[in-house]
Amino acid sequence: MELGKNIFPRKLLMNQLTRLRTNEKLRNMKHIVDLRFENGNVVATEKKSGDITTYHLKKDDKPHGSIVIWEYPVKDPPYGLYVGGCLTPGEKVCTQRGLVNVEDVTLDDKLISKDGKFVAIRNLQRYEKEDELTYTIKTANTYRTTTFTGEHPILCATSLTDKYNFTKARNIQVGNYCKFPNVYYNTNR
Repeated sequence: MELGKNIFPRKLLMNQLTRLRTNEKLRNMKHIVDLRFENGNVVATEKKSGDITTYHLKKDDKPHGSIVIWEYPVKDPPYGLYVGGCLTPGEKVCTQRGLVNVEDVTLDDKLISKDGKFVAIRNLQRYEKEDELTYTIKTANTYRTTTFTGEHPILCATSLTDKYNFTKARNIQVGNYCKFPNVYYNTNR
């Protein structure tokens, strides 16, 4: 973990770093793992070594390594505890440059938020997934479809009068209302 480049809130990061540094039990719980997808589930294979331990990487260092897990995720977490939603290659996302293939997005781009504002990208996450169920969604009054992995959060409601909440793509049903910003109304100048 590096304080200056982390996507998590600073206070939570500081608290977690303090726990790792001061708790002997946690310090001895370092799990070095390689992750892979198997039958739609994440499988962690533990190893004795292989994590990247030198920061910042030098020019000739290989930027590949196993990840370190200090605490395994809880089973059936409450929604929003972990978010790793993905779009499949070729899907378009709305940036300040217009619609761009998700795989072509860079840290120099800005993405449109649920509030219709362009926001900076804090990090890019790309996953190699095989045999992952995907969900193609077409909203009313549009010709476009978008394909998501099951965990991708989408702002939805079950009726026009319900509160909109983020719902996993796998749980979206015909008749749900999906909310997305009208980028033509709010130009963010």
